[in-house]
Amino acid sequence: MNYKNLIRVTFGIFIVIFSVSNGYCDLPDPAQSTSLYITWEGAEPDKGASAWLIKTFVDKNAAFKLISKGDVDKNGIPFDVPFSDFRRTHRFTTFDTIRLKYNIKDESVQKLSKIIFDLEINTWRQPIASETPYVKQAFNDLRDRFKPKLIPLNCQIAFFDDIVKLIKRNGIQRISPPTICVTLAESYK
Repeated sequence: MNYKNLIRVTFGIFIVIFSVSNGYCDLPDPAQSTSLYITWEGAEPDKGASAWLIKTFVDKNAAFKLISKGDVDKNGIPFDVPFSDFRRTHRFTTFDTIRLKYNIKDESVQKLSKIIFDLEINTWRQPIASETPYVKQAFNDLRDRFKPKLIPLNCQIAFFDDIVKLIKRNGIQRISPPTICVTLAESYK
């Protein structure tokens, strides 16, 4: 074994030990709702779509807690943070790690998966999903409504709920922000 492989193996073992010892390997069981999902503050499509996926398909009673970037909270199930089983990699979005873990095969979820992949990983290539530019523009418009603050997670969940409804109707050309988002954005000013 050469020196580089030894470092890779050692690092891999460290990650596994760190993850287990810090409680990052506890996965939610849909039959037993854990209900608290923890992620770092931020407003990105992958985080919002992942929260929507959890709330819609994994744990209908899910509650979400946002913590400061870099913080660790062991009182819930982490997602979209390093060392979580549900995180972005060079090949998968956080959304896809959740979708694959729970074997979610809903057609609209499959389509949304391609859109999120385009927005988060496939950023410099031709989009896989034709709807991606519309979703990107709508999410950026939503971000602008809340500047300088971040889009609240419940608004992001409502946004992706609307996106999926449009996917099911086979038509994303124009996307209006959900009412809850408009109301929240106005109250922030």
